Amino acid sequence: MVTPTDAAGAERLMNQLKAFIQLGGAQAGLSVTDEAYGGTTITIVDLSGLGGLVGQMSEGAVEAPGDLKLAYAVTDEVVVIGYGTGFVKAVLDARTGESLAKTERFSTALAQAGKDHASLLWMDIAGIREAVEALAPADMLGQDYGADVKPYLEALDTVISVSIPGEKIDTGTVIIRVTGD
Repeated sequence: MVTPTDAAGAERLMNQLKAFIQLGGAQAGLSVTDEAYGGTTITIVDLSGLGGLVGQMSEGAVEAPGDLKLAYAVTDEVVVIGYGTGFVKAVLDARTGESLAKTERFSTALAQAGKDHASLLWMDIAGIREAVEALAPADMLGQDYGADVKPYLEALDTVISVSIPGEKIDTGTVIIRVTGD
């Protein structure tokens, strides 16, 4: 997610990217469609055609998901890019409802990192770990994972990073929050 300082410029950039994918991506099996949502257009880039190419290039060692779709939307308030339309719709809906900015974990971390910044990175490590564990096959989460990896990952909560451009040197802050007893 990005808050554009020039919404028209952001729209122009994303339209150029869309045209580039439409022109050059067809041979690679890429396609682009638009979906109207709440007065905004969500553009969906279907990358599932890349699965065969990835498999060929890796000689079958890597398989790309068959339903790989990236989506994006541009408004005056936000440019959002995500996996599938669900994330993009949630961000567009968050303007009036629940949002990351309203959570205590994020707002506390942002206050500590600094609210005046040019870029921001936020990762909910605990949430990512829980999502991956829920999706991973049971054999990947065996005894070794439970004993040798999970205890260390459980200690990690979030990561926030901000950067501030300077005249001669840029500065930044990275905060890794941990939990535990």
